[in-house]
Amino acid sequence: MSEILRKFSEQLKSKRLAKKITLDQIHSKTRIDKKFLEALEEGNFSLMPEVYMKAFLKEYCNFIGLNTDEMISKYELAKQGLNFENEVSEPKSETEKPKKSESKSTKKETIAAKKDTLPVKENVVEEPKVIGEESVNHNITKQLQKNNSLYYALFAIVLLLVIFVVYNTFLRDPDNSFITEKPFEETLTTNEILNSNKIDSTTEAVKTDSSSKDSTNQIVNEHEDIGKTQVFNSGLELKITCDDKAWVRVVTDEKDNNEFILSKDMTRSFNAKDQFLLHIGNSGSIKLYLNNKELEFNKAPGRSRKMIINKNGIQYLSLKNTVQNEG
Repeated sequence: MSEILRKFSEQLKSKRLAKKITLDQIHSKTRIDKKFLEALEEGNFSLMPEVYMKAFLKEYCNFIGLNTDEMISKYELAKQGLNFENEVSEPKSETEKPKKSESKSTKKETIAAKKDTLPVKENVVEEPKVIGEESVNHNITKQLQKNNSLYYALFAIVLLLVIFVVYNTFLRDPDNSFITEKPFEETLTTNEILNSNKIDSTTEAVKTDSSSKDSTNQIVNEHEDIGKTQVFNSGLELKITCDDKAWVRVVTDEKDNNEFILSKDMTRSFNAKDQFLLHIGNSGSIKLYLNNKELEFNKAPGRSRKMIINKNGIQYLSLKNTVQNEG
């Protein structure tokens, strides 16, 4: 703080004391915090931003009867370290001074008349509209509330996302109230596909081209047919062919479980003593042969069928495991 600025503040204080005005009176009317008023009289103008301190200075000077524009100009000079007038001028009187040529008695009468006619100047002035501590605090509080609202909104969004992820991952139960029949592709799992790749290649029938068969293959096929006929005499043989693509599950005699995928023109054969439990995904693409005799059954493209095949024919299984007989 410069010496000139300190002298400027001392002038303010001396003028206030000369008018017998207290800081509490200024505070009660202007609502400027007392610590800011004390800072003005101590030359501590860096306590608040300059725009606020100048506003406080104007209201201070206006309250104690000083010319605010003149005092602001003096403050600017003192702030720059420049000299300013030692005496602060007070508002000029509306009545001009009497001429020196008048007699002393005339001067006294004139002064007395002025005192009677002029209104008594009161120290109380209208409450100024300034940016006091309450206004500053209000602005700061408003800004903080705005920032807090933004933080709360972001926090709420993040919290909702976390709740959504947790609910869908850990808490939500699958809806099992309705069981619908799906196409066979949807019933396949990765394990079923892997298992189908492990099926012994010796059990898969190879697609044959009638134009490329030679006499040797015909002889081999004749021997195979003879061997199969001998097997059928002691049990059942089920041959499954496919003209598109289908998932199939075969259980022989309620113990051997086989799951696989048949592609177009593929054939699979199975032997059983008593029966076959058959579950077909795409029943419309499947043909069944029991002991080389084609079986007629209720089939439709893209629909699954579940049945038991034995020497008596086909028994259809519904979703409730009820049996429908078909000879």
